[in-house]
Amino acid sequence: MALFSEELSGDYFIRDFELRPGSEFTDNFLHKGRNLYEVVRVEDRVPLFLPDHLDRLNNSLQKAGLPSDFSPPKISESLTNLIGAEGIEKGNIKVVFHYGEKMGTSFFTAYFVAHSYPPQKKYRKGVKTITLWEDRPDPEIKNWRPDFRRRIRNMKASKNVYEVILISEKGFITEGSQSNVFIVRGNTVLTAPAKNVLAGITRKYVLDICRHEHLAIEERDFSYEELTMADAVFLTGTSPKVLPVSRVDQVRFKTGNKLVRTIVSRYDDMIDEYIKLHPYES
Repeated sequence: MALFSEELSGDYFIRDFELRPGSEFTDNFLHKGRNLYEVVRVEDRVPLFLPDHLDRLNNSLQKAGLPSDFSPPKISESLTNLIGAEGIEKGNIKVVFHYGEKMGTSFFTAYFVAHSYPPQKKYRKGVKTITLWEDRPDPEIKNWRPDFRRRIRNMKASKNVYEVILISEKGFITEGSQSNVFIVRGNTVLTAPAKNVLAGITRKYVLDICRHEHLAIEERDFSYEELTMADAVFLTGTSPKVLPVSRVDQVRFKTGNKLVRTIVSRYDDMIDEYIKLHPYES
């Protein structure tokens, strides 16, 4: 596999729905203009929950007031062509609508990016996290922010943690830098309101699982103090799926919570069922 940039992980990419060799790729566009994007997980060559990702991307474009040649069938076909060309069974694809600062410099692109999935032991032992007081601007719009990404990456590396959990100016837990945050109290699952976070696709399906399991659900603001009193904490996201948390700052949590284990198992079952219903077809 050739490496043509730190951003691209593959030999090909899509530009305006056409497959191109990676030698033509440059990631300079990510550092200028606006970039609204989604990251889609691929399993067994199947882009998981693609219609949900495209709905959210289209919603971001509309909320941002940006025009686009948005065609779910064309995007889906492009991703199928990219997966076939790369021959990759598992990975993450970034789908981006770029809006340049000058007329005629906007385009659609998609390509495989490096991914880091937690090892299986982390689903048993949980992961360490820290908190950061920070508000995400326009939380319902998934906008690429290179400076924020770089700062978070450095924090994770220096503190040896998996995720950084954000606390709003008002003192409420909102979300992780790349995940949604849930806490468990008894038979109740609590997470921040969708209007205050980038509501993830995994978050959506976890809430569906909770309803199916007849668990109590609360979508409301909650404080750091309330989090510290939780029976369990877990993250949801494209790469981590449903991932137990063993520590937030210096506060430790048990990771064998039966309710969390059930959600982890049910979500994995949901992925398997999705792949069966939407098999890869070249």
